[in-house]
Amino acid sequence: MAPVVALDLFYWLGARLTIAPLVEALIRSLQSSTGPGVDATTVDALRQYEQTSNLFTLLALGQKPLLPSLLPEQIARPWAQGVFDLDRWWLLLLCIVGLALVGLLVLALPLAALGQVVREEPFSPLHIARQTPRIWVRMLGLLAVIIAGLAIVGLPALIVMTLLAVVGINPAPLLLLSVAPLAIIYVYLSLAPEAIAVSDVGPLRAIKLSASVVRRNFWGMLGLLAATLLISYGFPYGWALLTKYVAGVLLAIVGNSLLATGLLAAGMFYYRERLAALEGKVVGQPDPQAAERRDDKRR
Repeated sequence: MAPVVALDLFYWLGARLTIAPLVEALIRSLQSSTGPGVDATTVDALRQYEQTSNLFTLLALGQKPLLPSLLPEQIARPWAQGVFDLDRWWLLLLCIVGLALVGLLVLALPLAALGQVVREEPFSPLHIARQTPRIWVRMLGLLAVIIAGLAIVGLPALIVMTLLAVVGINPAPLLLLSVAPLAIIYVYLSLAPEAIAVSDVGPLRAIKLSASVVRRNFWGMLGLLAATLLISYGFPYGWALLTKYVAGVLLAIVGNSLLATGLLAAGMFYYRERLAALEGKVVGQPDPQAAERRDDKRR
């Protein structure tokens, strides 16, 4: 629970990092390309998003802290929240990459700790400390594989949609048709982080294991994802009743961290049980190969 609590406390007591330089650069680009006839509604929407943006939420990649899901007026604070802006858009882009890398490292810590629990191994802080950077590197590899796959598939689709727009054909139907395949790919890859943490494998092997488990349990996986989304987006409405008061924010943060950690653990246990069934193993019985590996490490 500690990473989620720490993130929420940071979002509660710390400052925001806005995307103001990027928004202003985009507005200037629109004004230079369209002249004074730029849509005022678009500019107002961009500036409104600029006022509520917080790039520090990238630190919570893959996790579910509470406060980023609430509106600023729903959160009582002991003092006014500060705002931190960078004056160069390219510096902000570097900051986005850095925050995303740190966010994956923060995610790797609970994955390493919960992976130990799911594998029914004795609690070992030293083992968690060794596993965290390993999981982090593997998560970076998984992200790189996904981005490369999307680029290989998406670039030809982007070219086709551009050509359709040039000849006067609306590319929106093609864009809508691409949503279903992307959603299916997301479902098949959704257990890859769990595979990295529980099975202690690399990104390519994790993708294969995730696809194998989901293929045999597709509708069950859809149910798990639906329940996760329902809980993740439904409970904040209840927590918002507490966050109107400073003391209530602390209670909501702790309660949400318990829920978020439970959801993360649920996915890992689901993966472990379904993988064991796929391989014909009995969950709860010791794995002789794992025992041999531990003996080799002791020697």
